[in-house]
Amino acid sequence: MLVLVTLGFALLAWRLVMGAKYSAASVENAHLSFDSPPAVPGLQPARRPALSGASVKLLVWNLKKGQEAGLERDLPAYGADRDLLVLSEGLLNAHGRAIFDSMAGVHWEMGVAFRYARETDTPPTGTLLGSTHVLPSWVRVALSEDREPIINTPKCMTMAKYPLTREDSDDAADAAEPGSQLLVISIHGVNAVSADALDRQLAQAAGEIRAHIGPVVFAGDFNTNTADKVSRLRRLTTGDLSMREVSYRNDARKTVFGQVIDYVFTRGLRTVDAEVLGSLTSSDHKAMLVELRLE
Repeated sequence: MLVLVTLGFALLAWRLVMGAKYSAASVENAHLSFDSPPAVPGLQPARRPALSGASVKLLVWNLKKGQEAGLERDLPAYGADRDLLVLSEGLLNAHGRAIFDSMAGVHWEMGVAFRYARETDTPPTGTLLGSTHVLPSWVRVALSEDREPIINTPKCMTMAKYPLTREDSDDAADAAEPGSQLLVISIHGVNAVSADALDRQLAQAAGEIRAHIGPVVFAGDFNTNTADKVSRLRRLTTGDLSMREVSYRNDARKTVFGQVIDYVFTRGLRTVDAEVLGSLTSSDHKAMLVELRLE
């Protein structure tokens, strides 16, 4: 009994320490928008009215908060020709902000899970969507209902809709056609919790996917570290939501306890090509390069 009481007090003390270090986001302060500086100071980047449905190129990657060497090289390099950047564990400390600022002209929408309360400027971390050519028409951030143990913080999803033309056209009238909005959801799945907790987070995305008329990309680090979580994820996405799971010509995605945790699911889109950058060491996850086209 004494051992249990001692452990209980130790856990409480640890949570108090962690609570002072991490400041969980709330609905009111969970969304940030910012732009990387233009390549030429004072000259705003050229924007198109819509993405081309003939080719939508994605980079999907968990950045591990920029803790590994080389991210300042690899993220700008592999993101340079991408239309959309679907990221998780981005951190806006001085190092992270310098990396994002080096990617000239990219517009960013960020969902903040928590801030590092003890660091200068309390930098936020969370999921991001970056767009190189088109601005989103709608943005929503969803915080998980469940919090992770010990640090007592939520995970988040950043959701946005981007105008999309059926052909490779800059005609704004094409972008106004019904169903010509691409819904993109960047997720960082809640971790170290039950499969039911992950289900509750996935249900937040499912509601938006069901309500959306048009194509969908649902991607990121789902933290599906058990076979049960993987089974539930696929039952929801490829079953209930009639989505497709993207397959890779060289599947070198990260696994935890033998289970893949990074995925891309689509609706209303065909995969043109999908590659995992298995040799990268600038994160503990492997970046995924995916090219899609409208069905």
